[in-house]
Amino acid sequence: MSNRSAQKKTPELTQSSHVVKASSRWLKISTALLLVFLVFAQISYLGRNTIHHIIAKAPPSIQEPARLAFSTIDRAICQLLPCHDEALRDFSAWSIEFAHLEIDASKDKETSSVTGLLKLQIRNQLNNPVIWPSVILSITDINDALIGEILLEPQDWLPKDANLSALEEVRASPLQEVASNLPLSLPESAAGYRVRLSYSPKTLPH
Repeated sequence: MSNRSAQKKTPELTQSSHVVKASSRWLKISTALLLVFLVFAQISYLGRNTIHHIIAKAPPSIQEPARLAFSTIDRAICQLLPCHDEALRDFSAWSIEFAHLEIDASKDKETSSVTGLLKLQIRNQLNNPVIWPSVILSITDINDALIGEILLEPQDWLPKDANLSALEEVRASPLQEVASNLPLSLPESAAGYRVRLSYSPKTLPH
C-alpha cells in the first residue's frame, strides 16, 4: 500500500521540481536583465555628455537616428535624476576657416614694436556644443625663426560686438562660426606667423 502511494506522489514531485527549476531560471534571467539595464542606465547617466559628443562625430547616415534614440533615453533619465549639460574639449571639432596677420612695418617710437591685425575665422564643425579654444599666435622673423608667441584666451579673441551670452562666452554652439579682427603689438622683426589652437586651464568652465 505504501509503495503505491509513493508511486503516485513521484510524478507530482517531479512536476513540482520542474516548476521550481523553471522559476529559478526565469528569476536568474530577470535579475541578469535588470542588472544589464541598471548598468546601461548608469553609463548613460554618468557619460551622457560624452555620448552626445560621440554621436555628434558619427557618420551622417547614423547620426540622426542615434541622436533621436539616445535623446529619448536621456530625457527619461533626466526626469528621474538631476542632469547637467556640459560641453567638452575637442581639437577635432575646430576648423580654422581663415587666418591672416597684417603686419604694419611702422614702429612704435616708445616700444620699438610694430603693430599687426590678426584676422581670424574659426568654425565648430560638430552639431554639439564645444568649449572655445585658446589661440596661439607664433611670430617668426624673415628667416622663419620663432621670435615670440602670443596666447589669446577666448575672452581675448572672441569679438566684443558679438553680443555673446555668458554661456556662449564659454562654449560654442553647434556648428557656430565666429570671425574676429584683433589689433596686436608685435616684435619689431616680425615677418611671418603661425596660428594654432590650444586648450589652456583658463578655457575650462568652472
